[in-house]
Amino acid sequence: MSLQFVLRHFIHSRSKFSRVLLSLASWPKAVFVQLQATGFVKDIEDDRGRRGQIRLKPWLDPSALASALSNWNPSEVSALESARLVWTSRLVCKLLRAFKRAETAWEFFCWVAYQPGGFTHDVYTVSRMIAILARRAHVDLVDSLLSKIKWEGIRLSFSTVRLVVDLYGLSKKADAALRVFRELELICGAVSKSGRRLLYSSLLRTFIKCKRSSVAMDLVEEMVLSGLIPDILMYSGLMQHFALQGDLRTV
Repeated sequence: MSLQFVLRHFIHSRSKFSRVLLSLASWPKAVFVQLQATGFVKDIEDDRGRRGQIRLKPWLDPSALASALSNWNPSEVSALESARLVWTSRLVCKLLRAFKRAETAWEFFCWVAYQPGGFTHDVYTVSRMIAILARRAHVDLVDSLLSKIKWEGIRLSFSTVRLVVDLYGLSKKADAALRVFRELELICGAVSKSGRRLLYSSLLRTFIKCKRSSVAMDLVEEMVLSGLIPDILMYSGLMQHFALQGDLRTV
């Protein structure tokens, strides 16, 4: 499905919806309440002299749009700019999630920040982009976004930080995972003891997978000194690792 087809269908739908506003003005307010519950009507204004302010949401499929933008070539970008879409955090998040390639998602993420209309990335769009990049092990781009949120004072949720650490573990990016952990308070704020224990567990798995036993043992010692006692699962994993390495003394 081409980008021109998707945008043409969207513009046609928007035009068609605008033509029914006059008939909507005569409908009872209860009807609008039902439409709002289904997501069809965006806003409901008081009907005393302001019925014309009712705004409908034209249909736009983020998946179809993302598919049409998969190559992100100049002609596609030009067509997207000409459509003059109103970018919201929710729409940007949906579109980012729909892209199949992290590189295309990143191109769109950078592009949309400079579009007319005053759109600004928030914690939701940044978190979505960080998760996409971390899943593809784009460490440099994740680091640049983390620097940006530290500068702007944006705080990520604990679940996002844990996801990044886990994804780095899957791609064996142990140093990058540890770097995120070291900046935990700057990018996430205060974290509970149970939360820190979960992150330590993820880091231990990562360094064991990378066969960096000495760093894993340093992390265990660091945990104990900070008042966090490793649980039985952590000890079992460490013992199994060192046993497989033939290091019975450490076991």
